[in-house]
Amino acid sequence: MASKKKYYWIRLKNDFFSDGRIKKLRKIDDSDTYVLIYLKLLLLSIKNDKSLIYSSLSDDFVVLIYESLENSFEEEIAMKIDEEEDKVKKTIEFLLEYKMMIKLNEKNSKYK
Repeated sequence: MASKKKYYWIRLKNDFFSDGRIKKLRKIDDSDTYVLIYLKLLLLSIKNDKSLIYSSLSDDFVVLIYESLENSFEEEIAMKIDEEEDKVKKTIEFLLEYKMMIKLNEKNSKYK
């Protein structure tokens, strides 16, 4: 008997690539990788249930949990999505800087 596959979906606005922040991200060297990392973060977040990061692009929660499997959050996320740590770190820094993500602590309060 074939195993049942689970399918997930994310909803993006039809003008996702026209958003000024995505356009700015696309102007950085290796931009396709950074946009892909952002989309992978959105997909990864579907499986989690605690809010540590919130995406303001779609007004949906993006949930990424640091499980301490690696030395840092970025290193762990890079391992989970099969991307280079430095590119994941640069993507997360960009997303935080342009208010596309915010970090929350375990109590869903903003980190200070």
